[in-house]
This record gives sequence, structure tokens and C-alpha cells, in this order.
Amino acid sequence: MFAVASGEGYSYLITCLHVVEGHKKIRVTLANESTYEADFVGGVPDSDIAVLRIRVTNGITVARFRNTTANPIRKGESVVAIGNPLGTLSGTVTEGIISAIDREMNIDGSVMTLLQTSAAINSGNSGGGLFDNQGLLIGMVNAKSVGTSVEGLGYAIPIDTVIDITQKLLDTRGNNDYNGLGYIPGKKMLGITTISGEYNTGSGTVYASKITVISPYGSAASAGLAVDDLIIKVDDVALSQERTLGSVLAQKNIGGTMKLTILRQSGFRYNEITRTVTLKQYVYGYNQ
Repeated sequence: MFAVASGEGYSYLITCLHVVEGHKKIRVTLANESTYEADFVGGVPDSDIAVLRIRVTNGITVARFRNTTANPIRKGESVVAIGNPLGTLSGTVTEGIISAIDREMNIDGSVMTLLQTSAAINSGNSGGGLFDNQGLLIGMVNAKSVGTSVEGLGYAIPIDTVIDITQKLLDTRGNNDYNGLGYIPGKKMLGITTISGEYNTGSGTVYASKITVISPYGSAASAGLAVDDLIIKVDDVALSQERTLGSVLAQKNIGGTMKLTILRQSGFRYNEITRTVTLKQYVYGYNQ
């Protein structure tokens, strides 16, 4: 977590959304051990970015960002990560290099283009800064390759992505729409997590996107969809490896609709039903 701006009696902080989501109250502890209640300003799940604010400006050091247009990040350059590994070792600094600058990773169902670093990163580092050897922020740590014996595989959201999303969340915050939460204008999300592939329905095999999670904040929440539904068609055309749910959604506009043809299991049978989803402006934290 790091500060990006101060004003109007507040300091604005950035962290990973997965660090704070699901919590009704958020407390921020600064380097001087003082603790403050934080307000949630806005968040974007598929970028794993959240903006918070605390009512204090004194003693806050605002991070300095690297201009990556004038000075691009290069593979092999030295970096340091600062974070709170294991949730108990605050202010820990680890050193490494940039191992890759555009690594595509699938994290919790979202494909993200990330910086890869050899700096030691562990649970609790998420939301911490990745800095170059001039002390300029170049990324925000958000993931580590886990479940293997491989070490030295850490990942960070590039600072250009962080700045772009944060600015949009700050620009849209504080009005009467959506309870004052910031959002990305024009962003639409069904609000479902799916696993696509071939599924056996008992009477044959179909290609489908199987719903595993439904978010209360997406357009699908009020359309009558259910976990384990198999989406086989959108707008009466079958899904496939080439025609995915995401590719169809990308062609839609806010206010548009998607007619979903679904197979829903009832006992040992699957019944075909349809549901129409109206695409709304997506605002994380606002239940539409």
C-alpha cells in the first residue's frame, strides 16, 4: 500500500483489491504505528486495484512515479520490493531484477499483463510497491507463483496501469451516483466467473461456459442466473473456443442486452432456459 495524493484533508492510498475486499471496515497502519479508519473509494476486480482514503495528510509521503514513456522498464534492471510478508514483517525490503516486462498471467479468472521480478515476494506482500534503483515506483506487487518448489517468481502490476485506473476512480468518486464510489466509465461486467470447455449433459456433450461464481455487483446478479448453469448460446448463437462469452461481451455497449441460453440441471436432467441480461455501468461495491 502506498500514498498517491493528498488534498481536502485526505490522503489517497492504493493497494490490491483482493487485500481489502469482503471487509466492512478497513484500518490502515502507517510506518509511525498510527492507525486510521479508511474509506473505500473504488476498485476494479479484473485489474486487482483498490483506492482508499484516510483523514490525515501530515507525515504522509506521496510516492514518486517513474515516467516509463521517457524511461521504459527494461529486463534485467535492479528493483526492490517493499511490503509486509506473512502479514507480520512490515517494511521488509527485498532486492531483485526485472525478469520480464509483459508476462501474461491468469489470476482468479482474469488475464493480466504483469512485470515479473526475482525479488523475494511472499504472502502479505500484495499491495506493496516495486521500486527502481532511483526510488521511483514502477509497479504494485500483486501475486506470487505458488504451489511449486520454484522461487524467485513474483509479479507486479505495471505503474502505468495503476495510474490510469486510479485516476479514473478518483475522477468519478464523490458524486451522488453509485453511493459516491469511483468507477471506470463505460466498463461493463456480467459479474460471473466461468470455466469454459466440453460438458457431458447425459444426452450428449456441449461446449459451454459453466458459472462458478456470481458477484452481487455485476449485470447478471438480478437476471436469474445460478451457479452451475451451463451457458451454451449468446443471442441464439452457440459459444465455442473462438466465440467466447468475453468476446461477445466486448462487442456490447452499456444499455445493451445479452440473451443467454442456459442448461440448468434438475435431478438427472438438464433443462434449457433463457435469461436476458441488461448491461449496466459496472461499479464495484454498488449493488444494482
